[in-house]
Amino acid sequence: SGALALRVVCADARALVHLASPFEYAHLDPFGSCAQHLDGFAARAPHGGLISLTATDTSALYAHYPRVARRAYAATLERSDANWREAGVRVLCGALAVAAARHGKGMQPLHSCAAAHFVH
Repeated sequence: SGALALRVVCADARALVHLASPFEYAHLDPFGSCAQHLDGFAARAPHGGLISLTATDTSALYAHYPRVARRAYAATLERSDANWREAGVRVLCGALAVAAARHGKGMQPLHSCAAAHFVH
């Protein structure tokens, strides 16, 4: 009948990924890094599902703290890069791609935005 089933949930992300059914769309916007949640969300996303990420740990993603970037995202960053915001977006996308690959899945970025205090 073309009816759309929609369920909006505001919950702890660690608990959310254990719901009984996969999700078609999820927006993950934790305070700070979303790295610790990527694996669970990648596991629950079906083929064709969408995962929207927002990370506010720009000090790591923008190479202010390279050790944190290495620990959270397995990325080696240098602040001298002229395109440091783009590098932050690429690190976040790369981390999701690695998480998806662990579950036999892939990912394709549809949109990105890097601002002063977040990467989306």
